[in-house]
Amino acid sequence: MADGARSWIAHEKQGLHGGGNSLILTVTYAGTRTETIFVKRNTDPARREADRYAFLAERGFPVARLLSTVQRDGAEIVVLEFLPKIGIEAAAADLLLRLLADLNTIDPFPADVFTLPPGMPAAQFDAGVEQALRNAAEIEPIDPAAYFRSYQRIDFAGLPLALNHGEFGFQQLGWSSGRRLVFFDLETMGARPRFTDIAAILPGLAALTGRGERELFDTYLGGRPDPEAWRELRRTRAAMTFQSLPWLVRVAGRRHVVAALRRLAGDLAAHGLAGNN
Repeated sequence: MADGARSWIAHEKQGLHGGGNSLILTVTYAGTRTETIFVKRNTDPARREADRYAFLAERGFPVARLLSTVQRDGAEIVVLEFLPKIGIEAAAADLLLRLLADLNTIDPFPADVFTLPPGMPAAQFDAGVEQALRNAAEIEPIDPAAYFRSYQRIDFAGLPLALNHGEFGFQQLGWSSGRRLVFFDLETMGARPRFTDIAAILPGLAALTGRGERELFDTYLGGRPDPEAWRELRRTRAAMTFQSLPWLVRVAGRRHVVAALRRLAGDLAAHGLAGNN
């Protein structure tokens, strides 16, 4: 930092995704010049973001502007532009869908840059899902054993892969000072089943816009209805719902758990798998 410069925390982060490895700072330097920036520190090599921002920006894909990056004490520190507005309104839904489709069609991309964090051992994760289903049965009348059998049958094996954000939601979108919609928080970006991100965002986007999920998905596909792609999305979403249940039951609250289970029942039924049998 320049001599005489000073900084202070400009915004207090709140909510489930507040995190402890980043700050929004306002910096004053060169006498009277003031700028607000986002600073993030990451010690996990599989979650480092600078090269991801650089690659996507070079491809013309809209991401938060990377101002600087430093390697220090085994950690990566990135400095990004501050995004004054996070999330979208209904009028921007089609723009979001177009950007998401563009991201999912970027190919090739460097696998050594978009590495995925290691997952939990399968047996341990499966046990967590099984326990979450038992806990969920106290909230919504389901047969945990039957749902767990469906979980063992519907997975990601054989699904086409594409570049996905990985933890996609409205809170990973922001508007730059030039009113450009951009993606940020790229820690989990990598090759996943191609409909991972759209499956995650679709229910919320339907609620925001008042449009049907199928209509929104067709817009994501470029206006070309594809029944097999819709079936693939529902399979992807079912697997994702099972995988998120331990977190949902522990953190998200009754209303979100009930909504997820009811959506899961429909997605399973579309594949000839019923939860309660």
